[in-house]
Amino acid sequence: LFLFLCIHTYAIAAEKIIKTDSASRDLNNIYLKCRQLLLSDVAYANEQSYRQVGEITYSTDAKGYLKIFNPDGFFSDIDYQSKERNAWQPCWHLYRLMLFGREWQKTKEIKYLQALHKGMDYWIKNDFQCENWWHNQINVPYLFSSLLIMLDKEATPAELAYLDTVLRKRVQQNNPTGQNKIWQHDIEARMRSEERRVGKE
Repeated sequence: LFLFLCIHTYAIAAEKIIKTDSASRDLNNIYLKCRQLLLSDVAYANEQSYRQVGEITYSTDAKGYLKIFNPDGFFSDIDYQSKERNAWQPCWHLYRLMLFGREWQKTKEIKYLQALHKGMDYWIKNDFQCENWWHNQINVPYLFSSLLIMLDKEATPAELAYLDTVLRKRVQQNNPTGQNKIWQHDIEARMRSEERRVGKE
């Protein structure tokens, strides 16, 4: 009887491990797929919709934006004090950093990785917020979490901490519906996958 109980307990434990390992593999595959999409030249999710309505346009590519990127971490042509509620210029900063992330992955040139970190540090220090809740609770968390996925193991402790201690609190909406609810769950999934990757769970 004792041997049976031991074997039975082991079998239950083994089944849980298998299920856990399977879930971890599934989450990792989702993470890798998300990263692959973000690093591709095909815009999707917020970036795609934002382009379609013309609220963000790229006048040049990563090489061009690097030329107007200040060593202190900002773009000289962006109005960071903008009060615009829709085409809010400060968020362009993060979209352009995504271009740096893609160029870094393509060329492996360290200057794009350095600019990406500088730009994220500038954002963290200023913690820009818009008068339109959508940017604060959806657009910025989406962008910042996307940048961390693009960086993967190159993400710094300060960047991870900003996502965890600042942006996480802003993602929650009161009774979200429709597309806003989908966006919230999408961002939460990105944050959760990032937690698993850095071993916080």
